Amino acid sequence: MTEAVIVATARSPIGRAAKGSLVSMRPDDMSAQIVTALMAKVPQVQASDVEDLIMGCGQPAGEAGFNIARITAILAGLPDVPGVTVNRYCSSSLRTIRMAA
Repeated sequence: MTEAVIVATARSPIGRAAKGSLVSMRPDDMSAQIVTALMAKVPQVQASDVEDLIMGCGQPAGEAGFNIARITAILAGLPDVPGVTVNRYCSSSLRTIRMAA
């Protein structure tokens, strides 16, 4: 692949910290739900078309402190896709987009 391409977007539900309905959900499980929903939006994209799963992690503590991108790929049914977790705290999403590009 010569360039990164965004073919669809998906996001998690918004929950209230420490007291909302998502408080007991693990970050890797939530991320896997998002990736699964994203892949369902574009059925033309097969798992074999995905070369990398790159995720920014702004707070690498607990379950999110592991290589959440790789764990998410496995949980989302993409076991052959390598995962890269980028930790740059507040700049994680920006750095992740730059790496993909």
